[in-house]
Amino acid sequence: MSLRKRDARDVSISGRVLHTDFMGSVIRARVDVEGQPVSIDMFNQNDLTLPQPGATADLFFSPDDLLVLPK
Repeated sequence: MSLRKRDARDVSISGRVLHTDFMGSVIRARVDVEGQPVSIDMFNQNDLTLPQPGATADLFFSPDDLLVLPK
């Protein structure tokens, strides 16, 4: 999962940024997606613009990486 589209086939879900944490070479973003908090870790890169808490963010992922588990 990423805050940037990596491939033309990527799909996205939108959420509201709860917070971001700088952890050296990694940045962790916590995003509320329809009441479900989702955490993603990203490598800290010079061209990465982090969304501010309260902002809307799109989370991108490959459909090949999706696994749906039954309740």
